[in-house]
Amino acid sequence: MDNKFSNGRGNLPINIKPSPTVIKGGKLAYETGGYYWYGAKDSTLYTVIRGLSSSQGGDYFKILFTKKFKDSQLLNNNVMLAPQDYYDIFKLGKQTFAVDLEKENTTEGISIDFRGNDMKDGLTTNIPGFSILIRSGLKKDIQNNSNFEITKVEKLKDNLYLIEAKFEVNLFDINEKLYRIKGGFLRISTNMTSPFNMYF
Repeated sequence: MDNKFSNGRGNLPINIKPSPTVIKGGKLAYETGGYYWYGAKDSTLYTVIRGLSSSQGGDYFKILFTKKFKDSQLLNNNVMLAPQDYYDIFKLGKQTFAVDLEKENTTEGISIDFRGNDMKDGLTTNIPGFSILIRSGLKKDIQNNSNFEITKVEKLKDNLYLIEAKFEVNLFDINEKLYRIKGGFLRISTNMTSPFNMYF
């Protein structure tokens, strides 16, 4: 990769469920399959993204740090809801995995996407699938034998953090084929000033 970096933050709905009708004031995630899909009205999945890709296209690495909050715990800066302290996001120690991210969003933690130049499709730590309705049959236990541990968090300056982590995770392609990553190590800096669009 030629070091094309991206940062971002966002608010996503959590615990998404279908409704046959519009819910006034509801947190609409998407509309598909003849239903309106809404998240819990009083909660938000706060998301921080860090990506690395090639300007030639083809290969990329993306990691997301996600955490559930009650809306009352977050500050409203007129752009999005945000935590008062980012150490709530980059917490030292072992992390959980957001395995149903971009689907029901019932889980929180780490999400990783990866694709190499010689790969037709990408790999993910999430349950594979294009949407909440078009997905694999894998369950939420797909990372039960995995580990992602944040070993260092350093605030370099306002809104800029250095993060180090070690990990051993499962990655899946769209056909549910398993790829095991062992001895992984990550060192990134993450900027807290750039919002990104919700990706539902």
